[in-house]
Amino acid sequence: MIANFLRLEFDRINTSGHDKPNYQSRFETRSMGRFDEQHWINWIEKGTVYWEVYEDENSLGQSLRIGSYRSRDAKSICWLITPVFT
Repeated sequence: MIANFLRLEFDRINTSGHDKPNYQSRFETRSMGRFDEQHWINWIEKGTVYWEVYEDENSLGQSLRIGSYRSRDAKSICWLITPVFT
């Protein structure tokens, strides 16, 4: 079984000449385990896995991940839906 991981990073971007990010979030302040944040949706479509906050040894901080390894799910589908960016 192959586990797939998606790493989300939000960096400062400049698309309209402004010097402020469209969206910025620091996951270091979040509790470990299931990601639960206001205006975000951690939605399980199939299976039992969900996006979680974990300690990332490579970046020396906290990140988000999802993985179905050892879940015993026949299929795992979970969506992390971000807030509306304005």
